[in-house]
Amino acid sequence: MCKPFKEYMMLVREYTREIVTFGGLAMTCYLYHDLHDLMQAQTETSKQIAIELRELNVRVMELEHKSKTPP
Repeated sequence: MCKPFKEYMMLVREYTREIVTFGGLAMTCYLYHDLHDLMQAQTETSKQIAIELRELNVRVMELEHKSKTPP
């Protein structure tokens, strides 16, 4: 039982740089994908907010125009 564990630990110790490098690369890919999805969602939300604000601006301008003209 102790011999396989010792061999495994020697293998891990020998390839520590490769393991850390591969883990860092995997983490970088995961974070990039996650942030890419987040940015797409924020872009869609920003587009919707811009549309809503334009519509609101048009309605406010119409109300101002109506209030300035005498009946």
